[in-house]
Amino acid sequence: MQGEAARKLSVPERDPEFGPWLAQASILIVDDEPGMRHFLVRTLGPRCKQIEVAADTEEASRKLDAHHFDVVILDNIMPGKNGVDWLAEQRAIGFYADAILMTAFADLDTAIQALRAGAVDFVLKPFRSNQILNAVARCLDRIRLQRENFVLRYELKATSDHILLRDRLIGTSGPSARCATRSPGWRRCRHPFF
Repeated sequence: MQGEAARKLSVPERDPEFGPWLAQASILIVDDEPGMRHFLVRTLGPRCKQIEVAADTEEASRKLDAHHFDVVILDNIMPGKNGVDWLAEQRAIGFYADAILMTAFADLDTAIQALRAGAVDFVLKPFRSNQILNAVARCLDRIRLQRENFVLRYELKATSDHILLRDRLIGTSGPSARCATRSPGWRRCRHPFF
């Protein structure tokens, strides 16, 4: 009985409001402000599988090299390198996780630069916890849909490759054509062979 209670406490619950994928997510938070990092960890930590924080882009690069993250939440204005430039640099070397850019200084030019650099969402500071949770949930849904799309395309291609292979194996000789036309279901087939 106590083992079940301990197991329930250690497994993050699925949050129906923000989707079932949040409990399995690994998130990297990159922000130079300790208060913002703390707020995001308190907001996301109980709902996510893994949360890592980085105070600057150099630390974030090291963490990306060591671990896989589903989503990166990134501040734009930081000492050293800003978030948009760092994100563009990471995309150029093969980083493909979804990124959410946070900024307190928003204008249209910054939003356009963020999208061109590869950010999938843009959150204006100050924001409420449900705003960042919704942004992360949208990213995770997008990732899930991309994976599902890939699997379905693969299955469709594999099925069509199998059909093409089967058609090449049957052939178009006279005896095989006569045999096929005598089968009861040959009229339902729309294949050019028949």
